[in-house]
Amino acid sequence: MTYQLFHFYSFNASGTDFTQCDRMLFNTKHGRFIYSPIYEVNYFGIHPSYIVLPLVPLHRLFESPVFLVVVTGLLFRVVPFISADSSMAFSLDAFKEGTMITPQRLIRTGVVDIPRRTIFGSTKPSIQVLGLLAVLGLSTSSWAYRDPPPDASGMGPNATVSDFTWTQAADCPVPRFEAMGLAVQGMLLVMGGFISESLAVTSRVDVFDPDLNVWSQRQDLPGAETHAAPVLKDGTVYVVGGFRGPIETWVTSSEFWAYDFANDAWSALPPLPSPRAALSLTNVGSTFYAIGGLAADGNSDSSENTYWSIGDQEWTAAPGLPNPRNHLGGAVARGQVYIVAGRHSWDETSGNQSSLHQFDPTSSSWTTLTDIPLARSEIAASTFTAGDRVLVIGGSVNGAQPSSDVWVYDPQTDLWSALPPLPGPRKGAVADVIGNRVIVTTGSPTGIDPAGTTWIGCCLD
Repeated sequence: MTYQLFHFYSFNASGTDFTQCDRMLFNTKHGRFIYSPIYEVNYFGIHPSYIVLPLVPLHRLFESPVFLVVVTGLLFRVVPFISADSSMAFSLDAFKEGTMITPQRLIRTGVVDIPRRTIFGSTKPSIQVLGLLAVLGLSTSSWAYRDPPPDASGMGPNATVSDFTWTQAADCPVPRFEAMGLAVQGMLLVMGGFISESLAVTSRVDVFDPDLNVWSQRQDLPGAETHAAPVLKDGTVYVVGGFRGPIETWVTSSEFWAYDFANDAWSALPPLPSPRAALSLTNVGSTFYAIGGLAADGNSDSSENTYWSIGDQEWTAAPGLPNPRNHLGGAVARGQVYIVAGRHSWDETSGNQSSLHQFDPTSSSWTTLTDIPLARSEIAASTFTAGDRVLVIGGSVNGAQPSSDVWVYDPQTDLWSALPPLPGPRKGAVADVIGNRVIVTTGSPTGIDPAGTTWIGCCLD
């Protein structure tokens, strides 16, 4: 039996490779004390009345011999009866002396071959210790440290957790929030947005070069100044919908524009069938999907899903978004469109949504996936793809509170995990990945105050 005392990122038991343990450590190494060590189904909890370990986070127990010592002590003094059933990890949700504790949501692969029976009924310490070893799998397993290889996105669990840090860069020349933006040709484009507490708007466009740490101004927006949806295709930025004008008199737009980044020039394209704002625009190849948002009245949630292709230049209806919402995030990974979070109407206090839906352009069908861990909105310009994963940065959570969360969704496993949070909360920020760096700029730390702060997160590989 091999055993690494202070770190393990994966293990195998009875020939089964439990790589998902990486995901457990990925979350717990940053103080998230909810455990999913095996396929995100088994939770290990300890009643606070029996363990008081001030200033010692639970996740540290998994990284040192203290874990074995504490559990052994519990079994000697606290838990006379534990029932086990072909599982290595189990739930302790009735942690009272003399109470039978049964395993819950057990994995189906089978790790330790123990029949369902009481294994700690004996008062002999030697038998209790053997039972402990059996339940932990130490008697039939090999625990060894290994560095997980990065996946196609270059974002292995070890790299994203251990090495990722945020540093501050040059401020955006015009502080703003709820601007539109994305990465193009190694730079971050920031367009429009609110520039004051009174929600004055700007049509100004700026671009940030992270290599030179400098900003430069570009040609102003020709259309809506806020709540439009952009996407990039072959060096051209496509922008659709949004609100035109200041908030007191704004009009929901159906305009569709193309911005030639190299030549700094805008041109008009066929408009949406009906005006929409706070929507998502993504592309799979040369086909563009405008999904959800606020309807023409600027208040109602739209389920509309319409697509347009460079080849036929016409908008066509597709099956609608299952949970109509606005101020949502959209991204494409592995040829699938992902629509995440958002809110109902303008209810930023309690109307935020956590839904994640996948649209398959081939079958023209929707699939409901695992919700983002905390409902949020105001993430349209801070949801993007990095390799084959979807990142969601900041946003507004219920209570109209800006968030500093950085969530990563893996379509292969349908699991969410977390990167180190932003140095400060931001809603309505602009963010994207450039190389192996995540660039985040503007947004509001309070909900109405525009910010120009720029952060660079490094590194994703």
